Amino acid sequence: MERSEIEAKLAAVTERQALTSQRLRVLADRLAAMEEEHEALLGETALAKQEAADSQEYIERLQEELAAATRIEEAQAAFQQAIADRDAALEQASMAVAQVAEALENVERSRETVVEAHSRLRVLTVAPNLPPEPADFRERWVAVAPLVGQELGRRLEYEIVETAARSRNYLILESLPEHLREVARQRQREYLSNKASA
Repeated sequence: MERSEIEAKLAAVTERQALTSQRLRVLADRLAAMEEEHEALLGETALAKQEAADSQEYIERLQEELAAATRIEEAQAAFQQAIADRDAALEQASMAVAQVAEALENVERSRETVVEAHSRLRVLTVAPNLPPEPADFRERWVAVAPLVGQELGRRLEYEIVETAARSRNYLILESLPEHLREVARQRQREYLSNKASA
């Protein structure tokens, strides 16, 4: 092989080596950049995972709060409905009580009229004995009397509790039966709270 041929081949190989070295440097730079990007992606992935976990935890907490708020709203709605039903029942009962009161007054007047008429008849002639009253009224009154007594007792307890709650005498409250004492204490707290906020 002649010198010129050797020099030409050497020049070609040297040029190829330079190109290869340059390509290796480019690839090394790209690899380094990819490694940096890989590290960055790993960091971003870790942050995203933590954010997802935090979001899931927050979602679960909000769902629990939503469920609790829903239960409260349902309980409040049921409470308001119960009050409305109670008030409607009391309104209906008050009308019935007014009718009963009027009917009882009529009964009493009718009884007095019967007694007076019987007395006048006895003055003039031999009068028959007073006939017994129809049993229907007595039977129905016996059935309803415990309910009337229960309502009167409830009203009496209410007035006792109100008196004890508003009294400055501590002994009045302490002298109540145990089941009324706690009610009176609660009513007293409400009364004092309303008075303080007024």
